[in-house]
Amino acid sequence: MKNEEKVAGIDWKQIGGMDAIKTQLQKYIEWPFRYKTQFQRFHLAPPRGILLYGPPGCAKTTLARAIASEAHASFWTLNTSQVFTPYVGESEFIIRSLFQRARAATPAVVFLDEIDALVCKRSLAGGDDVVQSRVMATFLTEMDGIENSDGIIVIGATNRPDMIDDALLRPGRLGELIYVPPPDLETRKKIFEVYTSRIHVDESVDLDELAEKTNGFSGADIESVCREAVYEALRRDINTQFITREMLLCSIAKTKPSITEDMITHYTEFQNAFYQE
Repeated sequence: MKNEEKVAGIDWKQIGGMDAIKTQLQKYIEWPFRYKTQFQRFHLAPPRGILLYGPPGCAKTTLARAIASEAHASFWTLNTSQVFTPYVGESEFIIRSLFQRARAATPAVVFLDEIDALVCKRSLAGGDDVVQSRVMATFLTEMDGIENSDGIIVIGATNRPDMIDDALLRPGRLGELIYVPPPDLETRKKIFEVYTSRIHVDESVDLDELAEKTNGFSGADIESVCREAVYEALRRDINTQFITREMLLCSIAKTKPSITEDMITHYTEFQNAFYQE
């Protein structure tokens, strides 16, 4: 079983905007990995774990890959669907094995996408509660076993932070929560800058206009807009050289934004409840 993913070559330039989030990740991951002596001098302990949460399609996974690359760290991933198996003890073995291999390749980032499926609140756990409890206990043991000198940090990503067991959301475990919001106007423009730089747009394209017309679009939605505009251009003329404003606007009109007001309200309510506890 191999869970290491190569992330060399992935960098911040591939992610439009989100400067504040990038700075937070640098502070918690890149600086401790690259400047260990300075952190030790000031007795500054970096977090063992970080939770990235927010709407789907807003670059949580890409952020995790990019910070591992920028920090020159190995990148270890675990698909939560791989964890729960019908064989007794195998789920716990998979988790222990992942952390063991990460410890042998420090500095290391252990990334758990859809972490809510792995460590959901015990009151919400379906299926075999015994297996769920053992998986939770094993994961907590591994998290608690990460020492500051280990050079390992865990990043969890989720669209449903409210489903994660409270035992994880505390200092010493996933102690830093970072909200990855839907892109605002300026961020949407920067995302369009990233994707249109790859598809040869003509001078009629106005990035400000595209950003204004994509309220409620995630980064993944914007990527889809650009991709579908290319398909439309090729459908019209397989030898086309440029993508036009009209093609992109047509693609926007055909794309349903994936982020709703209800989603934003949900995350606001989670933040209010979490920070009031």
